Amino acid sequence: MALIPSDAGIRMRMQTEAQLQPLAPIRGVPADLPDLQPGQIFSARINHVLPDNTYRALVAGKELTLALPHGAKAGDTLELVVVDRSPRAVIAQLAIPPELKPGVVFTALIHETLPENTYRAQVGDKTVTLKLDVPAREGERLELTVIDRSSRLVEAQVMGRPGVGNTAEPYPFTRLSPAAQMIGKLLISEGQTPEPALLNGGQPILTAPPRDAAELAPRLAQAVNQSGLFYEAHQAQWVMGRLPTETLLKEPQGQQQVSGQPVMQRTGEPTSVELRPQLPITATPTIPVTVEKIPDALLPLVQQQLDAAATQRLLWHGEVWPGQTMEWEIQRDAPEREVDDMPTSWSTRLALTTPRLGRTEASLQLGPGGLRITMTAGNETSAADLRQESAALGAALEAAGIPMLSFLVRHGE
Repeated sequence: MALIPSDAGIRMRMQTEAQLQPLAPIRGVPADLPDLQPGQIFSARINHVLPDNTYRALVAGKELTLALPHGAKAGDTLELVVVDRSPRAVIAQLAIPPELKPGVVFTALIHETLPENTYRAQVGDKTVTLKLDVPAREGERLELTVIDRSSRLVEAQVMGRPGVGNTAEPYPFTRLSPAAQMIGKLLISEGQTPEPALLNGGQPILTAPPRDAAELAPRLAQAVNQSGLFYEAHQAQWVMGRLPTETLLKEPQGQQQVSGQPVMQRTGEPTSVELRPQLPITATPTIPVTVEKIPDALLPLVQQQLDAAATQRLLWHGEVWPGQTMEWEIQRDAPEREVDDMPTSWSTRLALTTPRLGRTEASLQLGPGGLRITMTAGNETSAADLRQESAALGAALEAAGIPMLSFLVRHGE
């Protein structure tokens, strides 16, 4: 006769209780970020470093996600200015202390070397990006004079160092014309990236997730077309009667009034750097030269225009619908190697994170023969899902008149 183990009842009870444990609902991600508006200055303590220059930081007693143009370390306390924001993240950059005005003498401790004689430095209790007239070393403490400033950095001249002029006055042998000064302020230093384009006024492209791609594609095209990046080309179309006035006025430049300030300049004054000491002004007549001042709100857009013209590339980071961010890059391939009879080839890259697939990147190359697609998934399961839909994607592209030349899916890269 078989005997029932004495602990059988206890085992059955433990298994039953383990199986009947109720599932706890997943708590939603809080979206109550501090009320930070573009242009507002705030302090943040970096808690955790995330990928792609994003960080978890403590701001006004709340932890939020920050996107910064430069690197930071856990434990850093930074004074920042808001560039843009979404319900899930705040895009910011280092704030320039208002007291650092042209002519002001100050002391800075060099912390980090950046490209093109730019440095991350400690000024008082603040971290500031500096552009210096001569190279400096990390750990060096310098006495500096402010020459100029922008929303991104302070241009300064080193004083009091051996081998460098021991004077707080600007160099007497150089002078830039107003036009050269304006261009110098707008140009992005080598190794730096301009702020991403602000599409749709910084608001989500769609108010809700789209039902299909046909709903999203025209809205993305409209957002790029009205971003202001192609404003001058659209002005030419408007002059020729090909573009309505109300369409032109929807772009950021059409909503801003640019003011001009007269600048006194001598007749015959060179427009480049003058390499000899300034001679005394005699009876040479003076004429006013009007230099247009670009509104601060348009400076990032103009910098993006200059970068797009030089690199044939458009960058954007924002929300396609509330809660869904996307990185988008459009680039013209190797324009310097093209000839008149060679068709233009374009490439674009999309990166976004979805609940089902996780982080996914799509690189597309569009040429005269068709489209080549490379997908990068975070894991093999997501990669398999993407491969499963490749036939439907190819059929949709074929129906649109764009042959799909290749489709490659990778994962874990």
